[in-house]
Amino acid sequence: MSIYHAVACQSACPEATSKEQLKKNVDYGLDFVRSAVSTFSSTAPVKLAVFPESAFSGYPGRDANEQRKYAVEIPGEESERFIQLAKELDMYIMAGSWIERDTEYKLLFNTAYLVGPQGLLLKYRKVNPMVAMELSISPHDLLNAGYDVNKNPLFPVAKTDIGNIGVGNCFDLCFPEVTRQLAYNGAEILCGCTAWSDPMGTDTLGWWTAATRTRSLENLCYGVYAANGGSMAQLPPGGSGYSSIVDFQGRVITQSGPGERMCVAILDINLLREYRKSARQHNMLSMLRVEAYDYLKSPKRKMHPEEAEKENITYGEREKMEKEEADAFYSEYYGEKVELPFLGDKWWNKF
Repeated sequence: MSIYHAVACQSACPEATSKEQLKKNVDYGLDFVRSAVSTFSSTAPVKLAVFPESAFSGYPGRDANEQRKYAVEIPGEESERFIQLAKELDMYIMAGSWIERDTEYKLLFNTAYLVGPQGLLLKYRKVNPMVAMELSISPHDLLNAGYDVNKNPLFPVAKTDIGNIGVGNCFDLCFPEVTRQLAYNGAEILCGCTAWSDPMGTDTLGWWTAATRTRSLENLCYGVYAANGGSMAQLPPGGSGYSSIVDFQGRVITQSGPGERMCVAILDINLLREYRKSARQHNMLSMLRVEAYDYLKSPKRKMHPEEAEKENITYGEREKMEKEEADAFYSEYYGEKVELPFLGDKWWNKF
């Protein structure tokens, strides 16, 4: 299928501090998809729905033990419900991101997944958690601790009849390497999700819009980017909104405002493929001069395999880790001692 509707589902659910609330939130999400299909299918079939980061669990809890109250296994009960809906409606659903527990590790992952009529197609564990704001663990930190990339690829891409789909999660989209790797793994559609908070509602000029447009442009990918539509009460310090759907030249096809919305546009995957195969200029995937860039050969951020054994961690500990990494980087970068400010848990306690 070449032409179809994609929908960024800018939903807002209360924080799921219990399994009962999580189930209600999933019920709401399933109805959200059904509503999108019934609303937009008269002109083109709805084949892809994308939800925000933490769409159904709400913003991450104050500590790892609190997060475990609503952590899920993937595959599991919640993903199975989205699979059944995908089969019923013959479509694909990127069900936002979830706090995922894995019996192999004590800390939790921030994991987004894609389902379709065939079942669970991929799960993507956030490689770049926003340290000091998230307690989830990065699979990058576990690479020296036996993390199985064959079982759980770092940058999976699902090949489907509506195009090849990859996933980026919030802060990931500030790193061009994430989506570039997805593109070289075959991605034609980037499903981005975020719980970025912008209580002023000005992100139409902000980093989320700038990052998503750029990631689509530089990788010649459609982007379906779903932001959280939560209020100040639901998502401290407030949801950003401004979900968007972007074409493979970085042009915004449609963009929502704040609050709960549906952001919809028609994608033409054959048009994207023809452009990639015919463009003589601005064809960045084919023009990349890999040998010219050496910064990836000298990584600056350390792995933290010790996190594989940690059972709990605080925001203060996470911020201390981030401060030490940044201090070391900029001290070397500028050739003089640099020390960033340190707030510990104080900034978080005010919410």
